[in-house]
Amino acid sequence: MYRNPSLLFPVLFMGLFSFLYSCKTKPQFAPDAPEEKYNRTGTSLPRHLSSVTIPVQIQISELEQALNSKTEGILYEDNSLEDNGKDNLMLKVWKRRPIIIEATGDVFSLRVPVKVWARVRYGFDRFGIRLYDYRETDFELDIKFITRISVTPDWQIATNTTAGGYEWIKKPFVRFGPIEIPVAPTVGRIISQQQPALAARLDEQVQKQLLLRQYVEQAWGRMQNPFKISDDYQTWVKITPSEVFISPLHAAGGTVRARIGIRGYTETFTGREPESGHLPLPALQMSGEVPGEFTIGISSQISHQYAAELVSKRFVNQSFGSKRYAITVTSVDLYGNGDHLIIKAGVKGSIDGTIYLRGKPYYDVASQSIALHNLDYDLDSRSKLLLSANWLLRGTFLKRMNDAFRLPVGKQLADARQNLQEKLRENQVSKGIFLNGQLDELTPSSVIITPGSIFAVVLAKGKAEVRITGLL
Repeated sequence: MYRNPSLLFPVLFMGLFSFLYSCKTKPQFAPDAPEEKYNRTGTSLPRHLSSVTIPVQIQISELEQALNSKTEGILYEDNSLEDNGKDNLMLKVWKRRPIIIEATGDVFSLRVPVKVWARVRYGFDRFGIRLYDYRETDFELDIKFITRISVTPDWQIATNTTAGGYEWIKKPFVRFGPIEIPVAPTVGRIISQQQPALAARLDEQVQKQLLLRQYVEQAWGRMQNPFKISDDYQTWVKITPSEVFISPLHAAGGTVRARIGIRGYTETFTGREPESGHLPLPALQMSGEVPGEFTIGISSQISHQYAAELVSKRFVNQSFGSKRYAITVTSVDLYGNGDHLIIKAGVKGSIDGTIYLRGKPYYDVASQSIALHNLDYDLDSRSKLLLSANWLLRGTFLKRMNDAFRLPVGKQLADARQNLQEKLRENQVSKGIFLNGQLDELTPSSVIITPGSIFAVVLAKGKAEVRITGLL
């Protein structure tokens, strides 16, 4: 029995209050979750402006062979003694040896060695009296031409061949008894008159042999077909060409050279093969310098689920704080918020609930992994921690999370580079068309977050060219 009954009620009330307080449920720490959103939702990575060169090389010996095969037989024939101002001369001209081509710079010198058969009429035709005698002779000369070759905007080979005179090897003359009649001036005049026609014939044959458009058009079309660079990661590269340049034709050392540059965009895709392009060959542009740098983005891919598993191994069941206040991480999940990565960490201890962290992912060259820039508490998580768990803001939880967040991707990138390099080594994309290249430099570009994955993108830079065989 209490000696003072008046104190009984306050004591019972305080005991009951203490019991109820000790048994009440701890309120959940539940800040607003950052919105899940993504700047990119497809499987393609950002495209990059790039260039592929097509070296054009034509051996002059091959051009000679092709030209000679098309200029066999009679080059010129005059079967009348009455034409050309009644010149009393019949002629037949044919090659005595193959055409010879010499070239320096953009000037091509053609020498056509010919043999000429002539029939000469000599006599008297006056006052109704006609007295004639006939003689035949043959002689030799080299006819010279100067040619300039260019490429028109519609991809046609344009040649401009002009007469370059001729050189007598064996001069013509005929003898009628004691009289020697020189016919070189007459023959020379006829040869000079016929040189433009022979020049036009040479132009026609050269243009028929150099079919540049069909080869470049084939390369242009084949370049728009995607090619796979990784079976393991189902990675594809697609080139979308946009412009074409060509340097002036230049001859030296028995070879005619030019460089065609195709400028366009390279894109990297993962998953299903992208559709081929069908852009038509555009007009050709002349350029003193043809661009030659090849740039392509290669990437690694980590799914959100796998990334969360990696982070969970490092942090789940880890405790942070002091003897007085502490939390233990119970779960980790990841998702995107624009170009930021959200870490959703479940915790228990001095506070129970969920903490949201945000950081911008980047590719760390030193560790060859995806890391986070400026990892911090999300705004609403920070605001609520200020009110209920300010001690956590001053602790090591955030720093340890930031230091240990690493998603290794080095092997994937190395494999992607090796696979791409192999595809750029004498890769026959079509009959007579080969893709070659050399990757010299890797530069970190960006980290992209999509609804299912995180991609680390690095730029591979180097040179790439398409080699075309069978131009003649």
